[in-house]
Amino acid sequence: MNAKGLPDVSDPVYSASHLKSKLQEKYGQHIYFAGVHGRKNVVCFQDLCSFIVSDAWYAQQKRDDDSEKKRIIKTVAKLTVAEIRDMKSDLETYRPLCSVENYHSDFLSPLLSTFLNSIVSDRRKSVAVGHCLMQAARPRSVLSPLLLGLSIELDHLHGSSFLVTHLSHLGFCGSYDELTCYKQSFVTSQKPGQTDGLPYPTAMTQWVGDNVDHNLQTTDGQGTFHGMGLIAVSVPLQGNFAIQEQPVKRLSSKLPVSALVADRGIPILSYDRPGRCGLQNVTMTEISELKRLVQVTLPLLAHLDTLWHLKWFFKDISNLWPN
Repeated sequence: MNAKGLPDVSDPVYSASHLKSKLQEKYGQHIYFAGVHGRKNVVCFQDLCSFIVSDAWYAQQKRDDDSEKKRIIKTVAKLTVAEIRDMKSDLETYRPLCSVENYHSDFLSPLLSTFLNSIVSDRRKSVAVGHCLMQAARPRSVLSPLLLGLSIELDHLHGSSFLVTHLSHLGFCGSYDELTCYKQSFVTSQKPGQTDGLPYPTAMTQWVGDNVDHNLQTTDGQGTFHGMGLIAVSVPLQGNFAIQEQPVKRLSSKLPVSALVADRGIPILSYDRPGRCGLQNVTMTEISELKRLVQVTLPLLAHLDTLWHLKWFFKDISNLWPN
């Protein structure tokens, strides 16, 4: 070293021949020295990019196996998420919920479907997990028909908004707000007074009625409701019971109840109970009066009623005729 702290070029350690040997030891055949326009020892490289890539690959192979596995998994996840985000999604309509296509992989991205099929052997479970992942990856731009159908079924069987909301937060079904939006969209898609059943002779439609009772057990007996509900059941004459469900147009926002039931409600008529009703309104007429109005001959069995009434006065002989 000289007085300024710089290496002394006269030192054989820093000579040109020594530096050339070290560079050739490092880069091997990828480096060579040439003379250009009278300049000596001009450093030139060849195939250096492939050397750097190859050297980096061998360096990565020397890493820990766990870190390498994590790197591969993260790469697969990034590719899958990128493919999911590039998929087109229809937010204008609801897909048919009862369609068998919901259990196929057309809703899932190809990479996600391949990944899940490699882990889960059951086809139905694989598709169900895929729907959950798709909805979780794109919560605002994807409508999973499988998760929405599950929320509708839970609401129909249990009627609990807490159950639907709790499972929705866990990612196992659709949200309760989306469930309400689907119900309103389905109601508004149906024209008032028009059924989905096909007319005769294409199909046979039968009306089924049943009573509707609400709030029956009250303390004072007030505020109860008794009604009759009717539904139309259409069966194709060919015997095909497959559900022909059509896509439902999705509402952009929830409607108030007043706008939802406009021109769709049934007017409620008040019932004024008369003084005498039910069996009290039935008046029994003597048989002799009927015989006077209608000339008929009563059978001998008509006197059995008289014999049955006489039993009241002869209780002590009831054991002789217990019936």
